[in-house]
Amino acid sequence: MKAIRIKNTVITFLVAIVIFITVFATAAANAYAIEPEPLDNATLVITSYSIDGEEYVTPGEVFTLNITVKNTSYTQRVGNAYVTFTQPEDLIYVEYGKTAVGYLGYFKETEEKQTAIRLVASEAIDTTQILAYLTLTFADAYNTHNETVNQVQIPVSDSGIVVVDKYDATTQATTGSGNRIGVTYHNSGNTSIGDIVLHMSGSTIVPQYHELGALTSNAVATADVYLIFTIEGSQSVDFYFTYVDSDGITHQTATQTYTFNVTAPEANEIEDVSITNNYRINKIVSVILCVVAIIISLILVMIYRIKSNSSRRG
Repeated sequence: MKAIRIKNTVITFLVAIVIFITVFATAAANAYAIEPEPLDNATLVITSYSIDGEEYVTPGEVFTLNITVKNTSYTQRVGNAYVTFTQPEDLIYVEYGKTAVGYLGYFKETEEKQTAIRLVASEAIDTTQILAYLTLTFADAYNTHNETVNQVQIPVSDSGIVVVDKYDATTQATTGSGNRIGVTYHNSGNTSIGDIVLHMSGSTIVPQYHELGALTSNAVATADVYLIFTIEGSQSVDFYFTYVDSDGITHQTATQTYTFNVTAPEANEIEDVSITNNYRINKIVSVILCVVAIIISLILVMIYRIKSNSSRRG
């Protein structure tokens, strides 16, 4: 009888152990099944934004807006994240050929990423600050579409700004002589600027520059400069301005590149230049001789009068 009790006790104990293991295994399996679905849902935030290399944007110029985004949650399922830039008045808009979207992709837990968007500040800006929007879009662990809109303030320079209106340049050029380039530019800022210099450079020419002086606020100016080529062939030349604003800071405008088909001047062109130069030289010499003849004549007349007066007195 005692043996039967011991046997029942052992069986009961074993059954209890089996039940406990089964319950524990089931709970563990359920916990493992829901682990990828985090209790801490995805939270992406824009932690900072900045103008690449500058403290403010300049009207009429291209700039890069750097944006930093961080996954502040501990979930690993955050994907298809991107930032979109908008400015309702189009005072800041996307550079030609670029996009207003900065793609970020997937985030690990607490990961931080950066993206950049190329933008243009309009010449029509007349304030020192522009309000714009950065829309952050992403999908979380439950494939839910999330979207947050962030208002950003972009500072604008109120100093003088050189804006190039046009370059008047022919695609044909010759070696050994000045090739005219007409340029029109204006100051779109609120203060005067100085030390304006037009730079011209290329792989096949000696770097050349022309000092154009100063420009008051809202003033427009034109200038004729001359580009000298030393060899023939198709050649590309870069044009850009440098200038100094009212705070003494030096700026450089965007570079514009033109291609010239350079040839040697024809023989008749050289002869025409030579004839023109000889004509000018002859004309100058003739004028000088005339002036000398007049001076000599006046001196002779004065000498004659002096002698005549002396003879009468004697």
